[in-house]
Amino acid sequence: MRNGGIASCLDVRTGDFHFQEERLGALGDYYASPIGADGKVLTISHPGRAVVWRAANTLDVLARNDLGEEVLATPALAGDTLYIRGKNSLFAFRESPAH
Repeated sequence: MRNGGIASCLDVRTGDFHFQEERLGALGDYYASPIGADGKVLTISHPGRAVVWRAANTLDVLARNDLGEEVLATPALAGDTLYIRGKNSLFAFRESPAH
């Protein structure tokens, strides 16, 4: 991740790029580290724009969401819950159980 919402993906074995300097559609600085789980990657810009993309050799953005406040901390996963600390709030997200 680079400031401005620029993502690159390299092959860990060879160092070759799968994709390089692709735009995520979420401008701003990036202080929080990307996290990965369940075959997806999550990044959040300082202005609070979250982007989820598929962990793959090509960039496939699955979602973009605005949290409505600044984010500086790296998100955390605990069990089935994703925690994001914003400037004024602690967000907790998890999938609703099927009814």
